[in-house]
Amino acid sequence: MELLYEILLWIISIGLAIIGTYFALKAIKRKNPVYTKTNINMITKNIPSFPDLNITFKGNNIENLSSTNFTFWNAGNERIEKNDITEKSPLRIEAKNGVKIFIATITNRTALENEFEIKINSEQNIVSCRFDYLSKNDGVTIQIIHSGRSSDDLDFKGTIKDIGTPVDVTQKIEKSYENYGNIFFFIGMGIAFILMVLIFTYIHIEGLWVIAVFIGCIIIGALIARFFITKRFLSSFFLCFSLPQYTSKNKPR
Repeated sequence: MELLYEILLWIISIGLAIIGTYFALKAIKRKNPVYTKTNINMITKNIPSFPDLNITFKGNNIENLSSTNFTFWNAGNERIEKNDITEKSPLRIEAKNGVKIFIATITNRTALENEFEIKINSEQNIVSCRFDYLSKNDGVTIQIIHSGRSSDDLDFKGTIKDIGTPVDVTQKIEKSYENYGNIFFFIGMGIAFILMVLIFTYIHIEGLWVIAVFIGCIIIGALIARFFITKRFLSSFFLCFSLPQYTSKNKPR
């Protein structure tokens, strides 16, 4: 019985350490303005032309037409106020290389109370953005119809005091979720190794029981990694000092 108590104490200690680390990281106050962008190219001048087909917008012929969605949100746990935006570098989406912006619409938002508003300038190359505040996970999705070929023709700019420019996390989010399977595997194997060391250190096992214990430890480690160490914890643990805590649940719906 004394041996079982020692093994149980080890498991509880490891669990408390993990839980303590998670809540300690969550308690760190930070503002994290981030965004992702996706693009659909609807019309391109590279496709075969039809002599009787003309596409225009307000009297201007269109050779390229794309739809880019920007999802912008505060992934931190501290509120971003409108006074945090610098006057000399306001929050905006800016077109490059002579690209024209035809339409800009907010398609999704987390709260009307934020009073998030957008406006296209007269030159049709900048969409200005303003809001009253953005609390944790508050944000919007902005759809922009423009004459560019891809989302690379648009930049999200602006400066937030003590933070800097909002960070594009599109590729980092995709890569992070692709790597979650590998992370779970190594965590599970680590837990299985610790269990095997504890068992073989204090218990004399021979024969087929060695194989049974080995398989059992692997199964237990895999289950603990899969069901008790969540993606949200991994985001907090591995990315808290370089990237915000982002998950699909954090994005504006």
